[in-house]
Amino acid sequence: MKKITNKLFKGAMILSALLLVSSCDAFGTPTNDNNVDLDISYIPLLNDSQEFELGENKLKTYFYKGGNVPLVDFREYVTTLEGYIQNQGLSWKVSENGNYEKMSFRRYGYTYAMTVNWEKNLIHINDLNVTYHSYPYSSTDYGSHLKFTGGLETDSNELDFYLDDYDIDILYVNKKVLIPQSILNVFFGSVNYQNVIYNGDNFIFTDTPYLNHLKSSKNGTTCPKDVREASASTLLFTLDYFYGLKEHKNIRNGFKAFIGEELLEKLKSTDPNIYFDAYYEILQKKLNEFHTNLTSGSVYHDINFHRTIDLYDEEKSGTNWIEEGPYFDELERQYSEHISDEEDGAVKYRGNTVVVSFDSFSVAPTSEIKNSDGSYKEDAYTKDTYAFFLKYMNEIKNKGGIKNVILDITQNGGGNVGCMYEALGFLTNRDIQIYGMNVLSDYGYLNTYAVDTDNDGDFKDDDAFTDFKFSILTSHYTFSAANAFTAIAKNMGIAKIIGQRSGGGMCSVLPCVLPDGTYYRMSSNNLSNMYINDEFVEIESGIAPDVELTMEQLYDLDYLNTLANTF
Repeated sequence: MKKITNKLFKGAMILSALLLVSSCDAFGTPTNDNNVDLDISYIPLLNDSQEFELGENKLKTYFYKGGNVPLVDFREYVTTLEGYIQNQGLSWKVSENGNYEKMSFRRYGYTYAMTVNWEKNLIHINDLNVTYHSYPYSSTDYGSHLKFTGGLETDSNELDFYLDDYDIDILYVNKKVLIPQSILNVFFGSVNYQNVIYNGDNFIFTDTPYLNHLKSSKNGTTCPKDVREASASTLLFTLDYFYGLKEHKNIRNGFKAFIGEELLEKLKSTDPNIYFDAYYEILQKKLNEFHTNLTSGSVYHDINFHRTIDLYDEEKSGTNWIEEGPYFDELERQYSEHISDEEDGAVKYRGNTVVVSFDSFSVAPTSEIKNSDGSYKEDAYTKDTYAFFLKYMNEIKNKGGIKNVILDITQNGGGNVGCMYEALGFLTNRDIQIYGMNVLSDYGYLNTYAVDTDNDGDFKDDDAFTDFKFSILTSHYTFSAANAFTAIAKNMGIAKIIGQRSGGGMCSVLPCVLPDGTYYRMSSNNLSNMYINDEFVEIESGIAPDVELTMEQLYDLDYLNTLANTF
């Protein structure tokens, strides 16, 4: 593992981008695909995002003659998505002698560049942040109480994406650089939690997949062979380059070998039952982890199919999925046995200890939780984790006589990392330390954030609740952002960890859509980590508690009070 070194944060350490071509590209040999026969359509682009307003409502789209897989021009695609992608400040260069088109922009004194080479069938980026060039969210503020205070980092590797390996072709036709829309969507959509789905009739820009996105004239029809091949290729491409747990799962020779020829043939079948089962087998049974799963069928399924499928069918899921249900049922049973109706709720007192329970890290749109003067609405705590902590921590402080606060996240499956960082700020006046890495670019970092925990806009005052001794109560169901919450608290030494080993889930989620309209999500290459003895330490296996508890002890308030007073 690389050590984090003290460098100027984000980009200043890399002075120039590695080009795909020589600076003397006048001596190159131009190539083109002008002989390729294409159909051109202007397809409606429907905006179903709550956060972004697009400037265009049609997308110029290219198809191989008689084909069904949409191609788009690199520059036209980015331009059409203005309102989501910031076009101001983008620079474009086409070199016909060098057979490439380059998009670039400057930020923080560094030039980010993405170069598409149609001769080499290659996409090159000098930094993964080149794909993060969207406008801020308009209705939801995911870091309103966070202030970035510094960062350390390792070098970030430049990356080449080889499309030949997936039988995906980049065309240069009549001065247009044409790329399959599903591939550009990964770079400019999925990594930003947005997607542009093509349902055979329309393109739909959305941050959340819904059933109505799949309604089209293609429902209940046979999926064409070229769409099947493109869907298989796109799945392999995203898994090979963007799946973050390859090393953890010992996937050494790429996903084609991992999947195997039999499943690859099923992926390419035009029978919807066969290729849907193949998706199940790959994403849920073979990978067998909770950040990777199907979320819908394809556009070519009958629309009623989506209402009847069981995405958690035990016969088509891995052992982790099968075991999750009974374990969670046991958690709920233990809770009901130990917590009375009078005690049930977010806050439970026993002696000089309070147990505060919450099951997600959530951020609500500003209009839903704040008044015009910036104060929180009365019910904001039911929708937003920061508002939840603001309300209950002050109530606990005002109650008096409380020495210990146990944060119960035994049934917390995760959520938004921004508000998770904010929640940590209630435990300490120190800046929150976030360690992570991107396994694709081999880039590691330490980010630090100050948190305003009293909503006064001052990030320098000591407003955390440090008079209390904090513990964090965990179970195997403590997952994703809740797992990271546990890891950060343990790494910083700001809380005791009690309970059972947490459930893991160290990767952020990458939401994807295939050319056939199938939605799925997977563990991305952005990983949360601990950093111990100058090395990044994985937390996918969960965080071991400082004090391990039995299932019967997890919700025993008398026992928890006694235990908390021993720290």
